[in-house]
Amino acid sequence: MQTRRIAIAYSCAIPLLLVLLLFELGALYRLDAHGNDVVKAAGAVAECDTLLGAFRDAETAARGYVASGSEVYLSSHDDAASRVHASLARLDESSKDDAAMQSKLPELNELSAKRLGLLQREIDLRETRRAAPGDAAGQGSSLMDDVAAVVSQIRAEALARSQQEQASAAASLSTVKTLVKYGGVATVWIVAVAALLLFYDDSGRLREQLEHNLHTSILQLLPIGVCLTTESGVIIYVNRAVEIAFGYDASELVARNVALLHRPADPGSGPSVADLFAGPASHEPWAGELPIRTKDGDVMHEVVWLSRIRVGGKDCRLLLHGAALSSIEAPRFMPPLETAPGIADPPRGADPRASGQTIPPDSGASVALRQPK
Repeated sequence: MQTRRIAIAYSCAIPLLLVLLLFELGALYRLDAHGNDVVKAAGAVAECDTLLGAFRDAETAARGYVASGSEVYLSSHDDAASRVHASLARLDESSKDDAAMQSKLPELNELSAKRLGLLQREIDLRETRRAAPGDAAGQGSSLMDDVAAVVSQIRAEALARSQQEQASAAASLSTVKTLVKYGGVATVWIVAVAALLLFYDDSGRLREQLEHNLHTSILQLLPIGVCLTTESGVIIYVNRAVEIAFGYDASELVARNVALLHRPADPGSGPSVADLFAGPASHEPWAGELPIRTKDGDVMHEVVWLSRIRVGGKDCRLLLHGAALSSIEAPRFMPPLETAPGIADPPRGADPRASGQTIPPDSGASVALRQPK
């Protein structure tokens, strides 16, 4: 019963632990998502700085080439232009989940293309030695200011998003710590209580086992034969005295019908166990002499005390036999089973049989066994 209660308690506690675990996993998932967003936003901020640096390198290389015509400046310009295109592609990739940044990228791409196109035009004009570099420089400066303004806006939004995601990540981390802390305490508490209950349960079962072993040992050492049967007479338990009396081992007696062991030599010569079990007085204690058929075939007569008893919620029959029973009063062997309604207790010292009453099992009266004449 105690084990069942523990199982029921656990069946209620385990869903609580599962709920805590689900909340913890959800908080960890949110923490991971916020962490990824922080990394993306920080990458976008760094990419804006890289883009502006690539534009400055492209402008410097283009001016150097226009001024000197050196191929080194031309190669540097081409490399810087490639880095501009790569930075724009990375910005587009990192801002796929940010609608505000995505709305500004087309304008940035357009301005970047114009600015790079203007620088390339200056290089081409230098090669053909046409047009005045000053005019192109003025127009390029205006475009570069526009590019820088858009990049600054994107950088500011990315920085704000990074700070927001950092705050969300901190909140998720705090939630995870709280769940781990209290969830761990709840888990330890449940495990500790379960261990304590199991300890007490094991202690109770150990006490019951010790009591059972003690009772069994006492029954085995009794000089009186103890035989427990079902209502139909099938033997359930016998002690050592019964084995000695009949000459059988316990394994040979269990599951046999007790009526066969007490069968009289001559039918009708005396009461039989089957008659006592099925007779109208079968609910009353009975004491008298019955034959005992041993394993060797010998028939002896011995005083037997028969009563009805309830074991494990089922009605059983208890048979006691032995020479010592001739001087022992029957009710001392039989605990009260149920109160017989309508039968008053006899006056103290009076014999209830004199008034024609039946002795109820729970009357508490001390009546001597009926010995055979």
